[in-house]
Amino acid sequence: MKASPLKIFLLCLSFGLGIGVFSVAFFIWLLLGHNIGSGISILIGLCLLVVLLAWHIKKHSNLSLLSPPVSNKANPAYLALFCVIALSSAAIFIFMSVRNPHGGWDAWAISNLRARFLFRGIEHWKDAFLIYWSHSDYPLLLPGAVAGSWSIIGKETPLIPATIAFIFTFGTAGLLYYGVTILKGKNQGMLAAITLLSMPFVIKHGASQCADTPVGFFFLATIILLTLYDLDLKKNGSWLVLAGLSAGMAAWTKTEGMLFMFVVISAKVVINTYKKEQPGIKKWLFSFISGLLPILAVILCFKLVLPISNYLICTKNLGHVYRHLYDPTRYATIFILMLKGMFNTEDWFIYPIMLLVCLGVSWPADKRFKSITAYPMAVIFLMLCGYFLMYMFMPYEVVGVIACSLNRLYVQLWPSVLFIFFLLFDPGDLNDLKWNENIARFYP
Repeated sequence: MKASPLKIFLLCLSFGLGIGVFSVAFFIWLLLGHNIGSGISILIGLCLLVVLLAWHIKKHSNLSLLSPPVSNKANPAYLALFCVIALSSAAIFIFMSVRNPHGGWDAWAISNLRARFLFRGIEHWKDAFLIYWSHSDYPLLLPGAVAGSWSIIGKETPLIPATIAFIFTFGTAGLLYYGVTILKGKNQGMLAAITLLSMPFVIKHGASQCADTPVGFFFLATIILLTLYDLDLKKNGSWLVLAGLSAGMAAWTKTEGMLFMFVVISAKVVINTYKKEQPGIKKWLFSFISGLLPILAVILCFKLVLPISNYLICTKNLGHVYRHLYDPTRYATIFILMLKGMFNTEDWFIYPIMLLVCLGVSWPADKRFKSITAYPMAVIFLMLCGYFLMYMFMPYEVVGVIACSLNRLYVQLWPSVLFIFFLLFDPGDLNDLKWNENIARFYP
């Protein structure tokens, strides 16, 4: 029996969430003094929760926004291109991982370094957070997953972080493919995945084992889940619980995830208030926060228990930071550099935004998803504003910091941007799905 796109989408999602759940269980196991029973109990409990939510979504959702396709067969040319690019990307990823088994700078100086402390440290594992320059404020999804896996097999091996990086890199492509396929058909899904995997920087950055690729995975997962909830006629709250869990995992991966968590909630509140849909927002918030709260509690525990610090945020010279607010040249510098970064080919080898502009001009807009994509577009815009403010409040000269970090921030958002784009624009002949006139009135 053939698996439906929704089932495979949930399977791709389970890989990322499973790694996150495992790292949470390992962190709690460390806090409880290596009590193996408590760690296993937490791991099993959280995994069962994810499985039950996925089952509830499959049984009690109605994604009939699009009627069954008349012919949803894959275009042979696009299928061949998709297979070539996917296999080539995987081969390049493996080659880069063999050449640099310990990953890039952020991997061996932050996540893998911390994983070694957690694995080797025993009762001294907290010393990992005393290293000033190693972003001790970054949560433990990657270090915890790597160190936990090493603890299970009983030895250190670079194969573990490389495998985790592979799962998140190609799991992101899987989420994008099946997320678009559910709503627009196989051919449109393949085009979205081809566009993602054909960006060399995406593969290069994934192979570097940096945390930005997992963050992008959870950003994309959250936005797809929230979109599917909006399209679900039964308004199954399990979509939102999983979305909250995914947003929580983004925050458990990197500090930008905390910004994303705040943006997702605040954007929804503002949009619903503007539309005067107050009853709906209460259910939305309750379900979303139900999934978010357990991970948020773990993050709060991490922040309070461990001696964390961030060398990019200086609280001793706040006057100097406040002066940045009255410096128009700093505003202009950050804005220009962020804008240039969108048209930078140094790492991407292609203009990402220009590619979407060209496709958008040549393809007709799909009006069916115009209102549905307003919310995720607001999230992306507010995330860019948040990145802008992060640079504004840094106590250092921003030119060097932006040069080192901007492309990585854009990698976090790029899969979500592609998902929104391939819902909004459609080459027409590739979309085999027919609009269901019975419910079209809900989405003018």
